[in-house]
Amino acid sequence: MSDKKIKFLGLSIYKRKTKRNKTVFRILNVPVWMKVNSGRKKKYYFLGIKVYQKKSNTSTFFNENSDFIERKLNNRTAVIDYSISNLLFNLNRIDLKKSEKLRIHFLYIADSYWPSWESFYKSCIEDPNLDVKLIFLDTKDTSLHTSQYEFSESFLIKNNIDYIRYRDYFPDEEKPHVIVYQSPYNVNYDVFKKVRPDFIVKQGIRIVYIPYGIEYDVSINNNNLQNLQYNHLVHKLAWNNFVMHSDIKEGFYNHCQTGGSHVIVSGHPKFDCYFNQKFDLPSDLLKKAKNRKIVAIQIHCYNDMDCTKKGRIHSVPFEEHLKILNLLKEYKEYFFVYTIHPAYKTRNVERNFCSLDDYLSFVSDIKNSDNMYLYQGNHQALLANADAFITENSSLMIEMAFFDKSVLYLYDVPIAKKPFAQKIADTFHHGHTWIDVQKFIENILFKKDNFLELRKKYQSDIFPRSLYDGKIGFRIKERIIEKIKEESLYEK
Repeated sequence: MSDKKIKFLGLSIYKRKTKRNKTVFRILNVPVWMKVNSGRKKKYYFLGIKVYQKKSNTSTFFNENSDFIERKLNNRTAVIDYSISNLLFNLNRIDLKKSEKLRIHFLYIADSYWPSWESFYKSCIEDPNLDVKLIFLDTKDTSLHTSQYEFSESFLIKNNIDYIRYRDYFPDEEKPHVIVYQSPYNVNYDVFKKVRPDFIVKQGIRIVYIPYGIEYDVSINNNNLQNLQYNHLVHKLAWNNFVMHSDIKEGFYNHCQTGGSHVIVSGHPKFDCYFNQKFDLPSDLLKKAKNRKIVAIQIHCYNDMDCTKKGRIHSVPFEEHLKILNLLKEYKEYFFVYTIHPAYKTRNVERNFCSLDDYLSFVSDIKNSDNMYLYQGNHQALLANADAFITENSSLMIEMAFFDKSVLYLYDVPIAKKPFAQKIADTFHHGHTWIDVQKFIENILFKKDNFLELRKKYQSDIFPRSLYDGKIGFRIKERIIEKIKEESLYEK
């Protein structure tokens, strides 16, 4: 094997790597040309696509399926775009000097995402060697605004969190070493252009992202789901994505156009709170509950893009939730606490699943029932104190599996999940209608639940003690500091 490299300013400009049966030419780390000896055949690849095979002397480029070719070209284009961004990042990289603090900025858009980075954010705020700022991406008066963002600013005010408004923030002037993204979706940064990931990376700023949501799998054959998890700009351009399980890193290698070498299996910091905090439920909730067993009910927002069957949605239909609500009124010995996804109202009304009056009546019925409560606030306090759960597809499912409590999982049509997430779902009881809810309450709730033994077997793999010890956010912060110092050739 032989190698030839040309470097400029520490950056690999040209590289040729020759093995026994393969020669690869790279320019700016892009695999431009490759020759492979396969038996008596010689195959030639341009930008990763086979364009010529010597034995037949016919080009295979136009003979292949056109859709396949298009996907290949799109992937190669993405790799080239990434390589250009990576080149500019390395040329402009903002390194840490001994005379300054490490600058780490957080892009905040929704209070519902906050738990995913809370312990990490607190760890950064408490470190005197860091210069921390939080930038509020206010969706009001933009095309993004839905009920999901209704309480975003009031959350910051209520919790005494200092913030800078997006309109007053200029990353090219602030020059942070790191920007932490709360959401990966391109649509957000089509509105908040100054923090578009490709703009940020080209300025030499490192992107960090911690996924907030449930881990779907692409075996559902839905390209939208694949993009949601792997191929938004944040996913592809991040300096580091910190994820909770190795299945997610494997998914990046399989589906992300830039691979998975930037993905770090750290455990998820949203679980730190269950080690470090004692949660209290609101006093009016406890007063109304009157010492009854609490069943937390999570209603998720409809997202019809998650299903491939026309006219089907992954969540239980609104009409079915009305039947469930009427059923639960009969069980006066239990106290049912509803938590509703903040986008639920908007998506129901927009898709004509119900009228606004229907939704408001539904909410009013919950509030006025003597064995129910509509919960708003820190969902982790509810999960920690509830005695059992009823849920739909939601990131909260992962947290529910952290506890030894019975769970009923409701859905219209199933969604394929990552292997570790599917293991979690296998420890839940499954249902689709109010009848399944009735069976759960009558036969399982606070009785013998054999699925809890199965969950204990999976918990040691999904939540290993080596990671889940209440210090995940702290370790993420420490790793970021360490790696930036290494890149900066920082001397203590």
